[in-house]
Amino acid sequence: MVIRQITLFTSIFLLYASPIIIPKIIWLSRSQKTSGIFSFEGKGSAGERIQLSYSFIHFKYGNRTIWFKGLGNMHLKEESVVPVRYQINDPEDAKVDTFYGIWGAVVVYGGEPLLILICIFFHRGIFPPKSKILITLKKPYLKVVK
Repeated sequence: MVIRQITLFTSIFLLYASPIIIPKIIWLSRSQKTSGIFSFEGKGSAGERIQLSYSFIHFKYGNRTIWFKGLGNMHLKEESVVPVRYQINDPEDAKVDTFYGIWGAVVVYGGEPLLILICIFFHRGIFPPKSKILITLKKPYLKVVK
């Protein structure tokens, strides 16, 4: 089967990105907004090689107070109000409601492979412009044809 270069890379991107992005979108659609209170900033345990900082944040959920670890280096004063998103059926699953708080892990863990894929896509030595790819069941599985 012969397919266009853009079709191959779009398919690879969707296969790669779907398991990373769709669960986050589902989490967002089922989450509720509230306001939390920044209490203090902490550091990772002594056993970690790189000590990362994180913030301790709490918010009211009914008559309970829910505590969770948020982003580090927020540079906030104690008792500052922080936007929070949480799951109704699992309020301990809470995150700071900012782009980095919600999507930070997706960007970090998904960004590097995506950049590599983009570099391969635009590298003229690997895939000449307007080339097509022959997909076979025998080696080589992918072959660039013009």
